[in-house]
Amino acid sequence: MNTLDVIKELLDELPEIESISFTGYPKQTLVQDTLDLSEDDKILVSSALKIRSNLGLPFWDSLMLSCFDKENISTNILTRALIHNKNVEILKTNEVSKVENYIKSKPDENTSLNSSVTLRSGITMHLFLVDFHIRPSINNLEIVSSVLNVLELHGYILNSGESYHFISNSLYDENELLNLLAKSLLFSPIVDRAWIAHQLLERSCSLRVSEKHGLLPNLIKRV
Repeated sequence: MNTLDVIKELLDELPEIESISFTGYPKQTLVQDTLDLSEDDKILVSSALKIRSNLGLPFWDSLMLSCFDKENISTNILTRALIHNKNVEILKTNEVSKVENYIKSKPDENTSLNSSVTLRSGITMHLFLVDFHIRPSINNLEIVSSVLNVLELHGYILNSGESYHFISNSLYDENELLNLLAKSLLFSPIVDRAWIAHQLLERSCSLRVSEKHGLLPNLIKRV
């Protein structure tokens, strides 16, 4: 089962859902490809890439760590960390086939499930989504399961190819969503810290449903 298969199951389990939102977002541009880097900046980025490779930390966490006790840190690089791409809604539907057709027609675009759902009563609620940043392995899957257990969350764990995604099978209002995001942040770097920051800015969550490196997220465990 991929993410869209999970959504089909959720729609069967939660018939009160009238529609689910799907959003688009631009492809990520690497900081080393978007800035005119000074020699000091290049050394900092190189250090961050080594930390990321050795420890599996996200790039921006690795870069901030590389800043420790350094002189002449570039504000260009620090400012780049603030860039936020807003979600653009592309579909609002309860027909997963429409999403599948959209993805097929736009293979070069990034398409995401958004947490926002509209109920048949007209109320907006949210699925709770989490983007983890921990390499897939037997032990790490148990760590992810334990984090979700501590947070008292139930739903679906998917292997995203590089880490794990989680989709709840329960609905939350906006305040509950923001509180859960804040609590999840306490488990960084198991949970992707930068991802949570961007979701807080959006006041909703989004996870990829289209391919990355030719792979779709696939269900590996229900919790």
